[in-house]
Amino acid sequence: MNPIQNQATELWQNLSDQNTALTLKKGLEKLWELVQQTLQLLFFIILLGVALVIWFWSVGYQSGRAFRSWTENDVTSPDDLVTQVVNALLKPLQVLPDWAKSQIQELLGIELKALPSAKTQNILPTSTNTSLPVDVKSEVVSAETSTLRK
Repeated sequence: MNPIQNQATELWQNLSDQNTALTLKKGLEKLWELVQQTLQLLFFIILLGVALVIWFWSVGYQSGRAFRSWTENDVTSPDDLVTQVVNALLKPLQVLPDWAKSQIQELLGIELKALPSAKTQNILPTSTNTSLPVDVKSEVVSAETSTLRK
C-alpha cells in the first residue's frame, strides 16, 4: 500500500471517530468561552481608561477654574500666593494622623490617646502681670507651725 494512502486512511479514521468529534467540540466551546472573556476584559479595561481620562480632564478643568478665580480674587501678594498654595498642598495630609490612629486601633487593637495640643495647654500667660499670688494667711500659719516644731 502507498504510504500517502495509508496516512490518509489513518487520518480519516481518527477524524471520523466519535471521541475526536466530542474532544474537538469541547475544545472549540472552551476556546469560544476564552475569547468572549478576553473581549469582555479588554472592553472593561478600555472603559476604565476612558473613565480615567474623563476624570483627569474634569479634575484638571475644575482645578484650573478654581485656581484662576482664587488668584483673581483672593491673592493680594506673591507671599500670600505661596502661603495659600502650601496650605492647599498640605491640606490632604491633615487627615493622615486620624487615618493612622484608626488603622492602629483596627489592626493592632491599641487605643491611642490624643496628646494635648498647644491650644488646650496654657503655655503662654494670658495676662502681662507676672507677679505670683501670695496667700499671706497660709504663709503665716506655716511659719508658726515650723517654729513650734523646733
